[in-house]
Amino acid sequence: MLVIEDDPGFRYALCEALKRAGLQVMAASHGPEALQLLEAHDVDVVVTDVRLSQGMSGVDVLRRVKASAPDVEVVIMSGYGDFELAVEVLRAGAFDFVRKPFEPLQMQLSIQRAMEHRRFRATTALYASSQAILQAQEPAELPRRIVEFARTALAADEVSLLLPDTEGRLQVAYGPNLPVAIGAAVAAELAQRVAAERRPRIIQGRLPEHPELAGLTEPGRVKSSIVFPLFAGERLVGVLNLGRRSGRSFCALDLERASVLGSQVLLALENARLLRDTVASERLAGMGVLVAGVAHEINNPVAYVLSNLGYAHEELTARADPTLADVSDSLQDARDGALRIRDLVRDLMGLARADTDALALVDLEEAVRSALRVSASALRVCTEVRTQVQPRLYVTGSVGRLSQVFINLLVNAAQAMEPLPPPRRTLTVRGGAQGDEAVVEISDTGPGIPHEHLERIFEPFFTTKAPGRGTGLGLSIARDLVRRQGGSLSVASEPDAGARFIVRLPLADVSRA
Repeated sequence: MLVIEDDPGFRYALCEALKRAGLQVMAASHGPEALQLLEAHDVDVVVTDVRLSQGMSGVDVLRRVKASAPDVEVVIMSGYGDFELAVEVLRAGAFDFVRKPFEPLQMQLSIQRAMEHRRFRATTALYASSQAILQAQEPAELPRRIVEFARTALAADEVSLLLPDTEGRLQVAYGPNLPVAIGAAVAAELAQRVAAERRPRIIQGRLPEHPELAGLTEPGRVKSSIVFPLFAGERLVGVLNLGRRSGRSFCALDLERASVLGSQVLLALENARLLRDTVASERLAGMGVLVAGVAHEINNPVAYVLSNLGYAHEELTARADPTLADVSDSLQDARDGALRIRDLVRDLMGLARADTDALALVDLEEAVRSALRVSASALRVCTEVRTQVQPRLYVTGSVGRLSQVFINLLVNAAQAMEPLPPPRRTLTVRGGAQGDEAVVEISDTGPGIPHEHLERIFEPFFTTKAPGRGTGLGLSIARDLVRRQGGSLSVASEPDAGARFIVRLPLADVSRA
C-alpha cells in the first residue's frame, strides 16, 4: 500500500489502521515523494487525498500512476467530496472515491476490492494471452503473437523471443522493439548466459550492477528486465526477454506472471515443433505414395523405349537397305518415351528439394503440368481432366513448392469424386491473370464440402476422410506454402455441386526479372 496524505496526524492514523489489518504500508506527504516510491517499489494500491502540497494534486498523482503503471489501483479520498469531483476521478481511472471522514473498515473494504480487481485483471490478461497464443494456427506467425501478447500481459515496453538454431545458438526470432544499444547479438548472449543457469532472472538497473554479466553492452534505456528460459526437460526450447524502460521495475509478482505465461508459450512452441515434424513425415509419406504411382507411369514408357530401340536395331542389322522412314518413326517414339521419363524424374526432383528451393521466376502453366504428371496415377479415377492455363503466367516463387500445392489439391479432388459414378468425375484446372494477380482454380464435380466444415477445412489435422486416408495436413500445408510465397488459398463449395480451390499469387514483373 502507498498512502499519500499531507496531514501528518491523519496519515499516521490511517497507516496504523491499515497495518493492523495486515497490509504492508508505505507513506508519502506529497506527490513527488510518492512517485519516487512508486518507481522503487511494487505497489498494489495507492490511497491519496485530492488536495496535496507541492503543486501536485491527488488527481495529478492518479493520472501519473495510470500512465506509468496502469495495473496499480488508485483510491481517492477527499473531505470536499461532491458529485462532479467523484465523476472526474473515476473517469480518470480511480477505482473508488471515499469521502472523509470515514471508518477504517470502510477504507479497508475499498482497498480489498481494489486488490481483488487488480488480481482479476492480471489473471484475465494472462488467460486471454495464453488462449490467443495457443490458438495460433500459423507456425510462422507464432513468435510475433507470443511477443505481442507477452508485451500486453506483462506491461512490458520491449519483448523479444529467442529460439535456438540448428547448432543450439540462440537467435532473435521476433523482437521489433529491441533497443539499438542491445541489438540481437547482445540479447542472444544475455539469454544464453541466463539459460545456462536454467532459472528465470530479474535484472534491475544497469548491467554493471550485475558483475556476473560483465562484458555485455550496456542496454541503454532498459530499466528492468525479465529473462525467462523455456525448457522441455533438458532441452532449451527458447528464451523470452521482457524489458521496461520507465515506471515500475519488475518484481517477484511479475516473475510469477511470466512463469504462467511462459508455460503456455512453451506448450505453443512444442506444439509448433510437433506440427513441423508431422508435416515433414506427411511429406515423406506423400512422396512414398506418389513414387509408387510414378513407378507405374515410368514402366510403360520404358517398355516401349526398349521395344522400339530393339526394333530399330533389328531393322538396321537385318536389312541391307532398311526403311529409313520406319526406323525414324521408331526412334521418334523412343525419344518421346525418354522425354516422358525425363520430365517425371525432373518433377520428382523438384518436389524433393521444395524446402530448399530459392525463389525464382515460375511459369504456373509448367507447375500445373508438372503436378498433373506426378499425380497421374491418382487422377485415373477421373473420367475427364480439363486443363486451361494461360501460357507465360509468371510468378516469383519455388516451382517445387507450387507443384506440391497443386498436387495436394488435385489428389484431394480426385479422392472426393471416387465414390461417385464415373460420368460425374470431372476435374477442371483453369489459370489466368486477374489484375495484378495470377489465379489458378482447381474444381471438381464431387459431393462438395458441408457448410459447417468450410471454416475448418484448412485447420491442421482436420479431415473428413475415412481413417487411413489422410492426416488432415494436406490443405494446411498447401495454404502455408502459398502464403509463404505472398499468395492466398481459398475455397468455395456448395453441397452436391463440387468444390473449387483458388490459388492467388502476385504476378511477377517479367521485365525486371
